[in-house]
Amino acid sequence: MRALVLTACLLAGLFVFAQEPNYTWGEPATNDFQERELEQLLVLDQEGFVLLRTHTDQTFVKHYWIEHYNTSMNLVNSFEIPFNVGVMGDSFFLDHVEVAGGVIYGFVNHWNKAAQKKTLLLKEITLEGEVRDIATLGVIPGKKMGNSGRFIPKFTPDGSKVIVMSEMPFVKKTKEEFSFTAYSLPEGKELWSYDHTSKFESKRAANNDFWVDEDGGILFFKKFWEKPEWQYQVATYSPNTDWQELDVPFQGQVEDFAVELDGIGQFFCFGSYTNEPSAYNRDLHGYIHLSITKDLGLRTANVGAWPKNIVAHFSGDRVAEKADKSRIEDFYIRDIIMRSDGMEYVILEQERSDKKPIAGSSPIQYTYQWNYSDPLVLCMNPETGEMAWWQTFKKQQEVTYNMENDPYGSLVYHMEDDRLFLLYNNTRLSVPSIPPANWTEPDGTKYVKHKAFHDKTMHATFMHVIEPDGSLAYANRTFGLPLFKFHEGAIFEMSLTTP
Repeated sequence: MRALVLTACLLAGLFVFAQEPNYTWGEPATNDFQERELEQLLVLDQEGFVLLRTHTDQTFVKHYWIEHYNTSMNLVNSFEIPFNVGVMGDSFFLDHVEVAGGVIYGFVNHWNKAAQKKTLLLKEITLEGEVRDIATLGVIPGKKMGNSGRFIPKFTPDGSKVIVMSEMPFVKKTKEEFSFTAYSLPEGKELWSYDHTSKFESKRAANNDFWVDEDGGILFFKKFWEKPEWQYQVATYSPNTDWQELDVPFQGQVEDFAVELDGIGQFFCFGSYTNEPSAYNRDLHGYIHLSITKDLGLRTANVGAWPKNIVAHFSGDRVAEKADKSRIEDFYIRDIIMRSDGMEYVILEQERSDKKPIAGSSPIQYTYQWNYSDPLVLCMNPETGEMAWWQTFKKQQEVTYNMENDPYGSLVYHMEDDRLFLLYNNTRLSVPSIPPANWTEPDGTKYVKHKAFHDKTMHATFMHVIEPDGSLAYANRTFGLPLFKFHEGAIFEMSLTTP
C-alpha cells in the first residue's frame, strides 16, 4: 500500500506573520489502485470534498471514480460512476465533471449517427453513486462525428446558472456560427438563447473561449489566423444588451490569455505575447492588460515589455539590456485572482516538457517529462494596467511518467485575506529520493538524512506565503515552510555562530 498524499488543512485565519500555522492532520490517504489517475479535487461546501479519479482501459474506454472525504478529511465513500458508453454510432462521452452550488454535475456528449446530431446532456452525480438525468442542454446537427461541432459549458460564479456555447460544424466558404444558451440550476430550465454568425470564416479548429459573470453576462474572446498575422476579438453579450464586439490590436502573437471578473461587471484580461512566433521556443517579449466593462467599454489597455528587473532575474542582465531581445522564456499563465482591495494577482510559472521514445517498444511508446521552475506572481493595478510589484521563489520540480498527462502537477495556491498561499511538492527531497531527504536551514537547523520523513510521506510538500505588500513570509527558509510529518528526532537545532 503506497501513500499518495497526507492532507493538511491550514487554518489560514489564525496565521501570524512568518510564524508556524495551525495544522489539522487527516488520516494518511492511500491509493490502492495506482492506475487510477487523480484528475480533480472538487469542493462540496458543507459536505467536504471529492477526488475525481480516471483510468482509460485497453479498449480506450474512460472510467471515473469518486472518493468522498468529509470536512475532517476522512474517506467516507468511494465508487465508480455508473456510465454506459453505448455502441459505435450511438455513443456517450462523459466530458466534464464539475461542482457548482455544492452539486456534482456531469456533462455527457451523445453522438447519434442515424439521427446525425450531437447532444449535450446534464447529469447529477450523487454522493451515493447515482447518476440522475436533469436536462438536455443543446443539440448540434452534424453528418460526421469528426465534424460535429463542440459544446463549451461554463457556470456562473454562484453556481445558479450554466451557459453553454454551441459551435456549429465546419462548412467550407461560410461564416462561423455559434450560439449561447443559459439554463437555471439545479433544474436545468432554459432562460435565454442567442445565435450569432461571425464575420470570420468557418474553420475546423475554432479558437474560441468565454467567461461568465454573476448575472450570466458573457465576455467572449476569439483568436483567428488571417495571413499574415493573428486577429483578436473580444465581445460581450447579456439578455439585456446586444452583442457588442471589439477588434483588439494586440502586439505580436498572443501566447497565453486569462480573464477574471470583479463582481460588478468588469472583466480584467491578462496575456503574454511574443514577437518571434516559434513551434519550438516560447520567448515572451511582453504582456497585455485590458480592463473591459460589460458594455465593452475599454477602460484601460496596457501593452508593454517586461520590466528590466524581471528579465534580468530570469534571463540574465545581458538579455535585459537589449531592448529588442528582452524576454523571458517558457512561462505559462496559471490564474488571475482578485484581491479584496481591487488589485489583481497574476500567477505564472516556468514549465518545460518533453517526450522520448522507449527503445524497443512496439507499438512505439514514450516517456514523458515535465520540468517546472520558479513561479512568477505579479500584482497588477486594474485601474491603470500597471504592475505594482512582482515576487518569485526558487523551485525545481521534475516529473517523469509514462502517460501524456502529469499526474501530480506543480503547485496549488489559495488566497486568504489577500495573502497568497502557494504549495508545491519538492521532488528533489521526495521519498524515495536522490539526494536523500535532508537539508539545513539558514539558521543551522538540520533535517537529518534518512530520518526526516514519516513513513507515510510520499512527497515533501512545502508552502510559501506572499504577503499583500509582495514580501515572502517564509523567505528565511530554504524551501519554504514544510507541511508534512517528521520522525521524532529528525530535527537538530544548531547555530551558525557556534565554533
